[in-house]
Amino acid sequence: MNTARRRQYINRLKREQAKKTGRRRNMQISGRGTAVKERHPYLFFIAAVCIVLITAIMAGNRAKAVSPEAEGYYKYYTSVSVEYGDTLEQLAVRYNNRSIKSDSEYISEVCMINDLDDRDDIKSGCSLILPYYSDTFIR
Repeated sequence: MNTARRRQYINRLKREQAKKTGRRRNMQISGRGTAVKERHPYLFFIAAVCIVLITAIMAGNRAKAVSPEAEGYYKYYTSVSVEYGDTLEQLAVRYNNRSIKSDSEYISEVCMINDLDDRDDIKSGCSLILPYYSDTFIR
């Protein structure tokens, strides 16, 4: 039996088996007619649900990025060189917008950003990264 006839015979057997098992509706013969593939009828539904969930999660994260108390303000960061006698409290008075955060919250954020264990852990000459808020957008 040559190769073309063997393929036709195998293909016919597969079609007959599909008819017997009632799976004809979910079967698809490829372009050449040599292979039988089973379609997944719920694959489109599962993909659509995944896309909707991912979109919802991303939208939820974006909504959390802007806090309601900082509405109308843009958050920026600046690097400050610490002078002799400077304290975090003085820097908070200079750079913090008290309508958004209290000084103690601001100092806690500065300690977290700069990996400081103690509030008195700053020394003159070192540089700190300080957040500040502005109502103007800077590009």
